[in-house]
Amino acid sequence: MPHALIPDGFTLKKVTKSEERAVNNKRRHDNVQALIENPATIPVVATSVGLLVGGVLVDRIINFLIDEGVKIEKDVSDKTKKSVIDAAFAITPQNLILETILSGSKVAGVSKEERDAAEQRLRDLIPLL
Repeated sequence: MPHALIPDGFTLKKVTKSEERAVNNKRRHDNVQALIENPATIPVVATSVGLLVGGVLVDRIINFLIDEGVKIEKDVSDKTKKSVIDAAFAITPQNLILETILSGSKVAGVSKEERDAAEQRLRDLIPLL
């Protein structure tokens, strides 16, 4: 018989399969609820959706213009699409974190020199930024 941590007081006890499923479903629900309530979820999802929609729009606009008879060279079309893809992948969670911190300091009235120094300290502390 499996063991599970039961949320009410977090006691470890033997549970049946159906009780184990109920506990797992409760944890999953709590995790989803926490994700929804997280204030950073909306900007991350909006950025992802925006990049996806933007990439599709660029592709469709170029194809529409070509269908309408506008002469667009193949290399210009390919480079434009590649630029959009590169820009989409340039936005990483690390960059979002850095931009959020720097935007907050800008709103708070921190001088450009202090923001630059803070950015450098962050980049020294977190190599991936």
